[in-house]
Amino acid sequence: MKALLTVSIDDSSSSDLKQAINTMQNACQQGRSRINNGAKIRISTCNADDPQELQTLMGKLKWWSLGREVEQPVKKKSWIRHLIEDDW
Repeated sequence: MKALLTVSIDDSSSSDLKQAINTMQNACQQGRSRINNGAKIRISTCNADDPQELQTLMGKLKWWSLGREVEQPVKKKSWIRHLIEDDW
């Protein structure tokens, strides 16, 4: 079984927002440390004003809900890097 908790924080300034995010993350970490029944808890944050960051987080949630890990994108090497490392 799975549950999803969502918290949205809207604050007047970026420093106040960062402080609120840190406070919430610390509270979540403390709650995580008190849960000892083997539950897997994942905590993520993103800038909700940035559509790309929000989409990335939603993609992570989709993978997590399916019980999979998010694959890290493989960086392609430039042709110069190939020459340096002799990967040809």
